Amino acid sequence: MDLLEYQVEELFRQVGIPVLPAQRISHPIAVESLTEPKCKLDREFYLAVGLDSTARRPILLGSQYGGIEIEAKLEYMQQVIVDQDFSPFYARRLALKMGLKGVLIQPVSAIIEKMYRLFIQQDLDFVEVSSLVVSASGDLMVLDGKITVNDAAIDRHPNPMPNPMQVRSTSSCRTSTRVDTGNIGVLCNGAGLLMTTLDLIVAEDGKPASFIDLGGDYTACPDDLLVERLDQGLDLMIQNKSVKVILVNILSGTLSCGRIAKVIIGKLKQLPASKQNPAIVVRGIGAKFRQAQTQLVPFGVPVVEQLDQAIAQAVFYARSRNTWQVQIEEVHPQ
Repeated sequence: MDLLEYQVEELFRQVGIPVLPAQRISHPIAVESLTEPKCKLDREFYLAVGLDSTARRPILLGSQYGGIEIEAKLEYMQQVIVDQDFSPFYARRLALKMGLKGVLIQPVSAIIEKMYRLFIQQDLDFVEVSSLVVSASGDLMVLDGKITVNDAAIDRHPNPMPNPMQVRSTSSCRTSTRVDTGNIGVLCNGAGLLMTTLDLIVAEDGKPASFIDLGGDYTACPDDLLVERLDQGLDLMIQNKSVKVILVNILSGTLSCGRIAKVIIGKLKQLPASKQNPAIVVRGIGAKFRQAQTQLVPFGVPVVEQLDQAIAQAVFYARSRNTWQVQIEEVHPQ
């Protein structure tokens, strides 16, 4: 399960990873006076420590592109498998593979080493720093991080314990958030892609009702797990009565559009014939795109490559009173 943001920052501080000063609040009035200070950045990196399921060894990940750029520049992601007893050599090797030079090599390597020690000591599944910034003065600071705890190790490490209402399972959809005022549900793989999609929907005067991060973007999530999460995400969206349109926006270098189409078709066929169901719009890029189009068109599901086109279609469906009320007998091909 995933720790909350303040718990991540607390663990980072304990091992000496630099984070901005912050504290928890108990009342909305205190929000403005606890707000984290602004940080002027000169550069931004991505770092992570996880498990390589194939090699069955820890893996270090790093890129010179962090924050909102990471998903657009996945080809720059570097990796180092820890195949023997860990030493600072592995951290330095990753820093060099990332293309770091000069005075940045040592402090970035030190942070990688601390992340690895935390990963081992706390029995973690994943430690991520999606935004390690370098200020104009050369100081390093973590602006955004994530920690996923191994469920079986929780009893060995009771502190910090997550709030049960906000626990997110690694074997299911990574985040699920509901907004009562909207009517468009969004399924994406990756927080950056999800946030971009939501922003564009709002810019088109659309109203998100629920959004789910399926994960599996640059964290080497197996395709089978991503397919399982998509299936679960569709179930959650269909159960949400306020969702009139489901926008599926998945970008993956390995998962084909054909597999995405197969999951959606399977879900449509499972629905009762008398049930009014939300419309579905799919945005996908990659293998078997045309095949996915051919498979889903008979079910009334458009498949497009351009995100702005997919959003326009979803917003149009949401505004059309009758368009999204698709009877299952109407979408089944004869």
